Amino acid sequence: MGYHIQDIPMKLVSIRYANQSGSIKTFRFAPCMQDRAVHYHPGDHIELFAYDDQGSLRVGHFSISSSPTDSDQWIEITTRYE
Repeated sequence: MGYHIQDIPMKLVSIRYANQSGSIKTFRFAPCMQDRAVHYHPGDHIELFAYDDQGSLRVGHFSISSSPTDSDQWIEITTRYE
């Protein structure tokens, strides 16, 4: 059974990143639970929540840059990394 990114929160883990050019990076994320599939549509976005060095919760909104037909095991975002 699959889950839609926009419908159900899930914990993700970063499994790789790649430098595209300069400060542009692509991050690949996969669900922490390996039996969970990731389904999304072109144009969907994701909200990522993380704690910074001071312990404050930060939220980022990112467009999903991978194609839904690439895999149901991971998603990618591409962003300027600061």
